[in-house]
Amino acid sequence: MFRAKKKNIKKNKILLFSRDSGGSNVIIPLFKPLKSRDYKVFLFGKDIALKNYRLRGYKGKNISSVISIINVDNLVKFLMKEKFDFIITSTSGDDYTERYLWKAAEIVKIPTFAILDNWINYGVRFSEYDQPRLEEYDRSKNHVFLPTKILVMDQFAKIKMVKEGFDNSRILI
Repeated sequence: MFRAKKKNIKKNKILLFSRDSGGSNVIIPLFKPLKSRDYKVFLFGKDIALKNYRLRGYKGKNISSVISIINVDNLVKFLMKEKFDFIITSTSGDDYTERYLWKAAEIVKIPTFAILDNWINYGVRFSEYDQPRLEEYDRSKNHVFLPTKILVMDQFAKIKMVKEGFDNSRILI
């Protein structure tokens, strides 16, 4: 009996990452649907996100156990080794891991998607400043860390982000 050979179809590798509670709440719902579409999904996290993953029945890997010093250079090395096809992250206001991931991914040409989980402090999440330095951010409105696309909750969030100086074409509802 003749059997057709299965083609070796490459499965896309997706890195999911979050660091805080709100961020993990937008990342966790992506895991099963992506896996069901035959993507190879790698769930990474840090801090409270790891606890949230466990509470919801997921086993995330602590990025700090793979990369001892989180910076752009070390993340570039990590991404080059792992060869992810795209990255989806949350957006933290007081941690730079997502920001460094976007920058590292830009260097190695991996598309990134960042998901906002609330309607406050949009801009600072993409700047060189953290939440405690909001006044400094408000003076500069400089967005030096940008993912390929920013996913927002609604039209209101998109309008607010455009007013903050973001390119309309980078934002998806």
